[in-house]
Amino acid sequence: MSTGKESVCVTGAGGFLGSWVVHHLLSKNYLVRGTVRDPLDAKNAHLKQLPNASTNLELVKAELLDYPSLLSAIQGCSGVFHVASPVLSSVVLNPQASVEIIEPAVTGTLNVLKACVETKVKRVVVVSSGAAVIMNPAWPSSRPMDESCWSDVEYCRATQRWYQVSKTEAESQAIEYGKATRLDVVTVCPNLIMGPVLQPTRNASTLVLSMALKEGGHDSVENKHWMVVDVRDVAEALVLVYEKPDAEGRYICSAHSVRVKDMVEIVTEKYPDYNRHKKFIEEGQEKKETTSKKLQSLGWSYRALQETVVESVESYKKAGSLLTTWRQEFRLNATWRWRLIRTQNSIRWQAPTKLLQWQLTKWVFKSYREASDIKPRRSLPTLSESDLMSMAKGTVCVTGTGGFLGSWVVHLLLSKNYPVRGTVRDPLDEKYAHLKQLPNASSNLKLVKADLLDYSSLFYAIQGCSGVFHVASPVPSSSVANPQKWYCVSKTEAESKAFEFWKANGLDVVSVCPNLILGPILLATANASTLLLAKLLKEGPDLADNWHHRVVDVRCSRSIGSGVREA
Repeated sequence: MSTGKESVCVTGAGGFLGSWVVHHLLSKNYLVRGTVRDPLDAKNAHLKQLPNASTNLELVKAELLDYPSLLSAIQGCSGVFHVASPVLSSVVLNPQASVEIIEPAVTGTLNVLKACVETKVKRVVVVSSGAAVIMNPAWPSSRPMDESCWSDVEYCRATQRWYQVSKTEAESQAIEYGKATRLDVVTVCPNLIMGPVLQPTRNASTLVLSMALKEGGHDSVENKHWMVVDVRDVAEALVLVYEKPDAEGRYICSAHSVRVKDMVEIVTEKYPDYNRHKKFIEEGQEKKETTSKKLQSLGWSYRALQETVVESVESYKKAGSLLTTWRQEFRLNATWRWRLIRTQNSIRWQAPTKLLQWQLTKWVFKSYREASDIKPRRSLPTLSESDLMSMAKGTVCVTGTGGFLGSWVVHLLLSKNYPVRGTVRDPLDEKYAHLKQLPNASSNLKLVKADLLDYSSLFYAIQGCSGVFHVASPVPSSSVANPQKWYCVSKTEAESKAFEFWKANGLDVVSVCPNLILGPILLATANASTLLLAKLLKEGPDLADNWHHRVVDVRCSRSIGSGVREA
């Protein structure tokens, strides 16, 4: 890298906002060091194509919870933009959030600040969220929320708003840390961020807008109130508060107060053929307002809402993120049948996750449909199932390969000589070593990196497969009030809508509903099944609750899965 301009570090450089921050900094001739999980990962390739990237951008590997990697990344930089967050961009699933969400968010932020103190960084800009501002029931409803308003942490805990807790705790502790160490810390709290994407993968912004724009296929939608800001305006705000010597404290970054109906009408005006919602449900949501006057006093301005919405849609279409919003008809003449195998792990759900569970399941469907030879209004050669079964066995994909049931499904498929492509979070992680030791694994098993929240990775994993076993679940083990009730709701919604998707798109879906799965483990880590038995053995028959369980052996579950696919 050259040495003309000052160097700055951007954490989470490959993300939705992080990419635009890098883009804006490069346009101002900064030398940028961007932290990513894997600099060689193709999903970060878009950063290397940015103007000035060849000379002014360096990607380095760093993790928020790995302090030495952060220290190395920040060393030699005069400024830091802390954009990365250890929290997934989705509905927060785990109500036992102290371990899963809150502590990583706070610890990750403090690790960045500690490294900044050690390397003598002059200013740190921390990206917080409007979530750290608006959850305050004591704030007068007639008064717009400003920088003096903080989300009430105890209220958020009581109402299980764990994401809001994590953001509020992380920001407040960042400010306290700055005061204690005399580190110049400025925080920015953007509301719902929308706008065009630079990265190739789907993100929370595309998910929110896609659901509002009828991607779920429903005729009605809740007419929610959103406070929206363009991602490019947020990036400019971050650089602005970094460069302005008199910038201090926290800044709310919000541009437009809008209803879902308003967003849809903007799209309809631009795209008359768009298949819009027919009904908008007024859900009685309290309208909250925030003010960005403090940020505007520094010279910040924002784009028109229409520009943000239209350019978002164009960007999502180009990136393939609005695959079902536009009117398309698909025909599947081949009778090869794709089977969906769903499982019920001993995990617990929070009420809002039923929508996310369905959305993730739908993405698996979409990736298979797009990866198969299914084209709009195009006939395919008709093959009987016996013709197909007489051919060599085609490759099958198993999501959640490394899990309790997933490992046994892979084991059985390999024993039947299937070529298997298994999705895991990190193919090099030692916890998946047991899969590579299975019979026939050396020749018939390939592990690929994929995430249910990353549509592009699913598409890549399923490409070329003749069948898919969807075993993975995005929810960690946890507890919640009335867990059985919400868990049942989530599973019922996901399965019923899976069948609706099949009927609408020509896919033959078979679901399997196992009860409590027990049995020997192939993986090296504990799971809900082992924890249940361990608890029983520890407490003994005199202390343990004498619950009634309907039980099935994990090896029977995986056998059923393979059987229905070949039937």
